[in-house]
Amino acid sequence: MSYDTTPIQEVDPERSILFLGSGFSLGATNIANDSPPNGRGLRRHFIKQLKLPEDTDYDLQVLSDEFANGDAQKLRDELYRIFRLTELTAGQTAILNEPWRRIYTTNYDDAVELNRLNNKLSPNTFDVSEPVPNKLPDGAVVHLHGSIRLITPENVKDNLVLGERSYVNQYVVRSPWYDQFQRDLEGVMHLERV
Repeated sequence: MSYDTTPIQEVDPERSILFLGSGFSLGATNIANDSPPNGRGLRRHFIKQLKLPEDTDYDLQVLSDEFANGDAQKLRDELYRIFRLTELTAGQTAILNEPWRRIYTTNYDDAVELNRLNNKLSPNTFDVSEPVPNKLPDGAVVHLHGSIRLITPENVKDNLVLGERSYVNQYVVRSPWYDQFQRDLEGVMHLERV
């Protein structure tokens, strides 16, 4: 097996898309004065809250449904407590301070919004539950799996991707945001060739 060992060249953020996945906000501080979990950590959090054996194999959707036990407000409040951030690490801040052409994130947290608030900038945020604007502005952040700032008890199960059912709804039905993401990737690839 061979690996591409070409050194990474300098990145021009203004011509690049930043994709934040699970784990980017690890080390940040949330309103519970703790660090938000990644996907596996959230699953473990609900297992612990439900006092289930550690080797439980239920997926996050089942665990979050069981945690809520018919009380969507309880689920919304717990997720808000976990993913609403108050402080970022120096590394997170350094990355988010760059003028990215676009930021896509699968995280529920508000790391980008907090950084922009700290810098007295507009959040310029879009959520997968919103319609895609005719022209997505440069520097926009798109929450592909939902945003903690927009969840309510009424929409928590529909707006946050918590499991397989949510993925099916988002990608099989083909979210217009998925199409926007594809266009942005093609645009960046075109810029790289120029």
